Amino acid sequence: MAQRLVSATNNVVRWADQRRVPVVFTRMELSGLAAQPSPGRHKLLQTLHNEGMLQAGSPGAAFHPDLEVSPAAFTLPRPKLSPFYGTALDAVLRTRGVTDVVITGISTSGAVMATARDAADHDYGVTVLSDAVGNANTRAHRTIMEDILPITAHVVSSAAWFEEIERLHQGQL
Repeated sequence: MAQRLVSATNNVVRWADQRRVPVVFTRMELSGLAAQPSPGRHKLLQTLHNEGMLQAGSPGAAFHPDLEVSPAAFTLPRPKLSPFYGTALDAVLRTRGVTDVVITGISTSGAVMATARDAADHDYGVTVLSDAVGNANTRAHRTIMEDILPITAHVVSSAAWFEEIERLHQGQL
């Protein structure tokens, strides 16, 4: 799963870099107060904390080694599932004139869904690239992709998205 997601994400990043489209990479990193979630408040964060995962500087908080993080990209550590929570992401996007976001990621049931919902709540157009997201629980992934995310996001493969963008630029959409 990871290699497929990384490959699709790398293709999107290369496309964006060639067109000078802003790219933001986020990674969950538990540090400061977020490193010690309130007991019983957020089960996932508590589990990650107890297992020592996602601590700042740990391998669990690093990007996948094959992910091509562009030097032009904005890299943002985040304390929670959504990169809009407790970060400057909204300000960064608005400063750059961004009105739409395209989401890729390794946790459909976590960060992908949280990001899509928060982006929609912040009035961004939201696209989730179906071949560039995944989840360890395939049943949850399928339900989220087919039934939940389409309520707030445009869910499409990266190939179809590339075609839509090219038609848009040619005035065909």
